[in-house]
Amino acid sequence: MLKTKKFILSEQNAEMVADLIVETLQQLSVEPEEILKIRLSMEKALDSWMEKGLAPNTGELIIQTRLKKVQITLKVQGKEANPYEQNDDDQFGDAFFSQPFLAAIGSGSGCGYVYSKGMNIVSANIKHKASNPFLPIAIAVLLALVAGVTTHYLPLEVSEFILNQVAAPLFDKFTSILTTVICPMLFFAVVWGIYHIGAPNRLGSVGKKVLWHFSGILIGMTLLGGIAASVFTKVHLPSAGAEGIQSESIFQLLLDAIPENMIDPFQNGNAIQIIVLAVLVGMAMVLLQHRISIAGQLMEQCSAISQCIVGFFATISPFFIFLSIYRLLAGNYIPLLLYMLQMAGVYLLCMAIVFLLYLVSVRVKEGISPLRILKIIMPSTLLALVNASSSAAYSVMRNNCDKKLGIDHRLSKFTISFGSVVFKPAAVVHLILLTVFCAKAYEVKITIGMLVITMIVSFVLASAAPSVPGGLLAGYAVLFVQAGIPAEALGLAVIADIVMNALDAAINVFILQLEVFHCAKRADMLDPPGENTSIYNA
Repeated sequence: MLKTKKFILSEQNAEMVADLIVETLQQLSVEPEEILKIRLSMEKALDSWMEKGLAPNTGELIIQTRLKKVQITLKVQGKEANPYEQNDDDQFGDAFFSQPFLAAIGSGSGCGYVYSKGMNIVSANIKHKASNPFLPIAIAVLLALVAGVTTHYLPLEVSEFILNQVAAPLFDKFTSILTTVICPMLFFAVVWGIYHIGAPNRLGSVGKKVLWHFSGILIGMTLLGGIAASVFTKVHLPSAGAEGIQSESIFQLLLDAIPENMIDPFQNGNAIQIIVLAVLVGMAMVLLQHRISIAGQLMEQCSAISQCIVGFFATISPFFIFLSIYRLLAGNYIPLLLYMLQMAGVYLLCMAIVFLLYLVSVRVKEGISPLRILKIIMPSTLLALVNASSSAAYSVMRNNCDKKLGIDHRLSKFTISFGSVVFKPAAVVHLILLTVFCAKAYEVKITIGMLVITMIVSFVLASAAPSVPGGLLAGYAVLFVQAGIPAEALGLAVIADIVMNALDAAINVFILQLEVFHCAKRADMLDPPGENTSIYNA
């Protein structure tokens, strides 16, 4: 397939080019998350070229498929103008959506910029969506069910041999390799995120306020998840000398978070110590910004390598899920399913509370009817639910904020783009509850220390972990190793996540649009009531 489109660089044509890219990639069944990242990168290039005076020069969009890849090339004639270099006058921080940022959040696009023969060229390569990603997992689950039931009808010696001498060693080896990989991934993701976000002028004044506001929402959702976990599960309070309960304190928890050396946290899979190390290294790199450019590039490349390795696990995760479900069935550990249903019920209760609180805030803070707000944002929320992706609702959210909520398009463009990629408040509650209920199912004692660590690690995973294939499996492995939960629960956790991911996406879209509306009201970037703003119309 070859599609070309020549255009004159302008604001209207830039939007047309972006829409054409999205439409073509959707026809080629590319993942919504990848489509969004490509759109952000290309929109950034077009906007930057217009700001640097290349309008109304001629340009060309070329989209072609080769083998199993889609190649997108965007050309604009004129003087050399790197669209991804930092602009010190950038109020919002659009330069945040540059090559390094998209690489850090798991973009496999391979975006690049070159200047050749009077043409500014941005190109990206994307893999075709090979097949329905849920199909291999569904097949693995069905095969595991058949194999697990069949095992119970085999002679005892045969069933024990298959379970203990074949399935168990393979599963243990897989989990050990996964643990080896996820620790560096978590370290590089946190370090590179701090270094990139904390760089001087990386985010403009408005962008920094949005970042802090989003961080506050994530902290609030983390506390909600922790409170729900403590209410619906048995959390052991510190009690020195009590039989069977580990004596601990917040002070001891802080001491344990400090690693004795640089090696032990990675050998033992201690996520909280890895996070502490990553934060220290990231902050040091921010302070030494202009003196460690090579180290920054090295960290970026190491992050990309670790993501690539973690992505490999996506291709073999069905085999891992098969072994996990098979061990659960063969080992007669069916009650775990009941605890997953309990977890889902608590999660839905938490999200219902969040939903109601936001509607109340709209009435109290903004003086607007909640029903009117719901009429505007619910279609995008349902779209995210159906597609199990907040990225799929990006265009509808932008239209809501710009035309129906009356938000300044500069603010909505940055916040919706930034939020769609990295803002995952519902996922924090999901991670905490799933970890705690799995611990309850396996009779792992839930102490205050374990709950606090789970909350911290969940917060970091939801805000810093890259969205690469296999990333969720790695994230759960971090939490389960830290909490002492047996590894065979990972397979069922991944299956539960597939179901919960759709709910996460819908809630994230709902929260994001209301938070952008609140931010616009505080920043006085909301259009006054008028005929062109739907939110104020009767």
